[in-house]
Amino acid sequence: RVFPYWKMFESPEGYFDLCLNQDSLPEIPEHTARKYIREMPRIARLFLSINQEGGGPTGTAGATQLIIPKLVNDNPGFRRIGRHPYWVRRGYVEETYRLSN
Repeated sequence: RVFPYWKMFESPEGYFDLCLNQDSLPEIPEHTARKYIREMPRIARLFLSINQEGGGPTGTAGATQLIIPKLVNDNPGFRRIGRHPYWVRRGYVEETYRLSN
C-alpha cells in the first residue's frame, strides 16, 4: 500500500518493508528532507530513491536542489546496496539503501 508522508511519523517501528521517494526529496527544504531521512531507519528495512542529482536552483531564492547521497551520508542507519542510472529519465539515479536503526 502507498501512504501519505505523515503516516511515517505515526507508524510503529519496522512497520514498512520499503520507503520510496521519487521526484521530491531534492526539491523540498533541507530541514524537512533531513527529518524524513532520520525517520526512515526506524520504520522500514529498505529505502528506494529515484531522483535527479543536478543540484540546480529551486524556486526559493539561493536554494539548490538536494542530493540524496549527501543527505544520507551523515546518517549511520543507511547502507547503500545499489546505485544505477535510472534508464527511464536521463539525469536521474536509482539508489537502494538497507536501513537499520
